[in-house]
Amino acid sequence: MNDFGLTVFDLKNLKGKRTVKFVQVDTLDQAIAAKEAGIEMIGTGYSESKSHFPSSLKGVHFQFGLQWGEHANADEALRFAIELEVIPDRLAKEITNRTSLFTISLGSGADCDAQYLFSADILGENKDFIPRHAKKYRDLSSEYERLHHERVKAYKEYIKDVENNVFANKEYSVSLDKGVFEEFIKSVE
Repeated sequence: MNDFGLTVFDLKNLKGKRTVKFVQVDTLDQAIAAKEAGIEMIGTGYSESKSHFPSSLKGVHFQFGLQWGEHANADEALRFAIELEVIPDRLAKEITNRTSLFTISLGSGADCDAQYLFSADILGENKDFIPRHAKKYRDLSSEYERLHHERVKAYKEYIKDVENNVFANKEYSVSLDKGVFEEFIKSVE
């Protein structure tokens, strides 16, 4: 591996040897945690706000997914890989065994070349829905709910402090030498 992690050449050479771990992330925090955990392939949908992700993720195979409606041509597809999304596991196994393409399973069994899940599912970030093919390893939605309530409480405390004129306290302001203040006043008169 190099600074960019597994190359396409590496992935094709791993076909049939072991299962590559692949996750889709939404945030750089998720991506960095996935990298630290040892995830080998990380992907996300492209947006300008995510353009810096690859520079923060050296050592993993990082990829931007194509926007909805944009597709690679047939020649490109035959070079990079195929995602088998929620198809019967027996069919995914048969496709994997019959093609030279690197196959990626999203809910299509364990016999593809890579296993792919969404970080939001792994981390339990969705409150009410986990797809049947996904596995939830943590319940971060409860933690986010707790943090939301803590934010609301902090904002309410801030409002109370403003209404009680707490910020008049010298602890929360910067002082100015009397002579400097008088000099300023003279200069603006």
